[in-house]
Amino acid sequence: FPVTIPAPVIPPSPVIVEPTLPPWQPVMCPAPWMMIDVVGRGKIPAGELQPGMFVRTYHEHTMDYGQYQVTHVESIQDAERIQIEFEHVDFVCSYSHKFYKDGEWVVAAELEVGDKIGHKVVEINRGGVIIKETQTFEVLGISEYDPGEVMRITVDEAHTYVCEDLLSHNELPPPDPLPYVDPVLPEVILPQVPPDPPN
Repeated sequence: FPVTIPAPVIPPSPVIVEPTLPPWQPVMCPAPWMMIDVVGRGKIPAGELQPGMFVRTYHEHTMDYGQYQVTHVESIQDAERIQIEFEHVDFVCSYSHKFYKDGEWVVAAELEVGDKIGHKVVEINRGGVIIKETQTFEVLGISEYDPGEVMRITVDEAHTYVCEDLLSHNELPPPDPLPYVDPVLPEVILPQVPPDPPN
């Protein structure tokens, strides 16, 4: 009788689906003309900020006010940008720029008209208890803005800076490449220990 050999089953090739990210994911940065409070220089455009300068700002968690050093500044080109209208400024930034709202960090893309954005933190003595209270500016309007340059900024320890009198969260720089590690470990040659002398 003839023997029927079944054809081999070849599994289909896996389908690789590239994730589609919204435009506000890659960078969290202000436009280069947005003004940042810098120690000894007053307010300067974000595009003129340099690593090594110190900014006056609040710690991202404790809200302790102090002088913190800028460790990274990078120009990002052709970023998607948004304009947030406040009473004192039209703030232009990337969609993922983070503002301080209701005790949390919120990206610009998720803001709504009427939101109150942190300006500065003041300490108030209430019956002998020191309470930190955030003063705010109200969002008056939100609109798209032409794509263009934004500045990626990192501040040591605090991870924040004050830009146009608005508390902003920084962005960590891209991670450094991992140091090269030779996958083949060298052979360990132990020293020869002479035997104990006979008694």
